[in-house]
Amino acid sequence: MRSNRRTFGFIAIALVACTALVSCSTPTPPPPKGLSLEGLWRVTPGIGTVYGSGGTTTLEFGAGSGGMATFLSLKDSSGVTVCEQDVYSILPGNVVLLDGTYYSAEVRTNQVVLKTATDTITLDRLTSGPLVTPCLEAHATTFFTSDVGLGGASTLSGVGTVLYFNQGDEAIVGYDTLTDTLGAPRSYTGYVSGGYHRWVVAARSDDLFYGQCYCGGSNTLDYFDLSTDTSLAWTDFYPLHNGFGVRFGYFDGTNAVIGGREWVGDEPLTRLITANAGTLAVVEDREALWGAFVIAATLHGGTVYALLDNSSLVIVGDDGKAEQTYKLDGTGALSVRGIASAGGKLYAVAGSESAVTIYEVELD
Repeated sequence: MRSNRRTFGFIAIALVACTALVSCSTPTPPPPKGLSLEGLWRVTPGIGTVYGSGGTTTLEFGAGSGGMATFLSLKDSSGVTVCEQDVYSILPGNVVLLDGTYYSAEVRTNQVVLKTATDTITLDRLTSGPLVTPCLEAHATTFFTSDVGLGGASTLSGVGTVLYFNQGDEAIVGYDTLTDTLGAPRSYTGYVSGGYHRWVVAARSDDLFYGQCYCGGSNTLDYFDLSTDTSLAWTDFYPLHNGFGVRFGYFDGTNAVIGGREWVGDEPLTRLITANAGTLAVVEDREALWGAFVIAATLHGGTVYALLDNSSLVIVGDDGKAEQTYKLDGTGALSVRGIASAGGKLYAVAGSESAVTIYEVELD
């Protein structure tokens, strides 16, 4: 019995010595540190991943485990900068919730790889400064409200100090920004090329307008005199671009510039077609802001501004790309439908068929 105890004692001592020897020769790795995303990162999407694709993209996270990350993406095709705040949260088990999607996070030196079953986003830490210039601010202040409404296909046009739009019943009405006066509504009943082109896209004077029919593909444009309810000229853009639909425009002092879009695959392509003011013959046809969804455009202070569907304003350069992007604030939940220059100031319009709001817009 005693010999057995002695044997067990030797075995126990040997095991302890062996364990100690192993412990000395193989250091125990430190526990994994918690995932931190604080700082500025370059975003590289994997093949087929939409988030951050199409340009140079960065994300900047705060010090906490959740909050808002600053998303900046300079698009290669349009030059537009997308400026957003994306919700994020770092969850247990190296899981990251970013902009509504859950990702598993693989941590490397100065790099984090976010993965789902189909998408991959590689974040590389930046220490040399921002790669993308943030958007400037455009501030909208309520200037005028009315219950006359804003028609379904209405935009905004300016002549002198007057802003023209189609009210809820589709009649054309002008608001004088200098006298704070809403004019009497007038209706255009001319019928050309299979439609009533009462939806104003540009104004040449207080009586001369360019309109589209908001029918079919809206390929046609009518130049009319509202004081006589008469069509002066009309044209069909279908032979030039069979997918082009008239949506907005402005008068540049000499010619009418007519804007609209056509689709190339699943991407919108905006066209700005300069037409002779009287005959509507095409003077110039150019592409602009490829891939951006343009709602309206205007000439303000000699510069072309375009309104995008994400409430951004951009300066359009001669090459058709954005030279500067502004983020428009102050309109709340209302969707801005048009922009125009009047009396040397920039305005925007939003509303529904029962209410209309005109904003004065100040650019940083």
